Amino acid sequence: MKQYSLSLENPPLLIVSDISTIEIHTNWNNRKTETYRIGIEDLANAQKRDLLKWAFNNPEKLRPDVTREMLTEEAARSFAGLALTLRERGHNAEEVAHFVNRLVFCMFAEDVGLLPNKMFQRLLEACAGNPTNFQKHAPVLFEAMRQGGSVGFEKVEWFNGGLAIRVERKLIGRNVLDVLGGLFVTNGPPEHIWLDDGLEFIAIALRQWLQQLHVKTLYIEPGSPWENGCCESFNSKLRDELLAREIFYTLREAQILTESWRKYYKTPRPHSSLCYRPPAPQTISPVSSTLAYYGKAA
Repeated sequence: MKQYSLSLENPPLLIVSDISTIEIHTNWNNRKTETYRIGIEDLANAQKRDLLKWAFNNPEKLRPDVTREMLTEEAARSFAGLALTLRERGHNAEEVAHFVNRLVFCMFAEDVGLLPNKMFQRLLEACAGNPTNFQKHAPVLFEAMRQGGSVGFEKVEWFNGGLAIRVERKLIGRNVLDVLGGLFVTNGPPEHIWLDDGLEFIAIALRQWLQQLHVKTLYIEPGSPWENGCCESFNSKLRDELLAREIFYTLREAQILTESWRKYYKTPRPHSSLCYRPPAPQTISPVSSTLAYYGKAA
């Protein structure tokens, strides 16, 4: 539905229905999104009928009062308080930042359905009475997300990033196709791919190509980079360890040094999340056939 909204120039309301349910999704810029579900049996309720009436005659009544900035500030205060408490207890600042980043990422992954059956919420509820149990169970979930696996008898998909960096003077949708095509041939197409709403990522050709490969797209909310915490963590390391230390005199020099750093980051560089050990060796699982991304996707 979000893909359709882009083609419709971002309407304030998105309404979908089947034979039994009507859903109204609010989509105002810079506002918290709300979803109203109305079943056939609910049409006997005057308040539910008012929602439908407002959707067509007075949509402003459905505009949420809470802005995304307000939600972000509230979440930031909560996580800042948690980080401060952990640092006051003697934990390393970098490790605390990485831990909080993981929590945010788990929440978003669960919200979009990548963590099955409210797994992270159930973990928090199970450990609420005895918080020390979180230290035992959380690493199991984090490790399963890092390289794929199971938590108990429930499967957790593999979450990965930092597989490629494309350095150009200007990036367009075709550049994204080229990079993803190469990664899919080497590693196989993923089940999901996480994207922001940059123009190069919402290009129609890219979305159509991903649909042909049955790769599901997940877009973070505009102005909410913290929803893709792993990517933001990687970007911050790239900025601090490379971009802030180098002067690039040519585009080719920038490409070579950036790719060299990426390989270092993904292989021998110690990671705090792994107790300062390097990542596991890369595994490659070639696919027998991958849809050609030249020509048809253009």
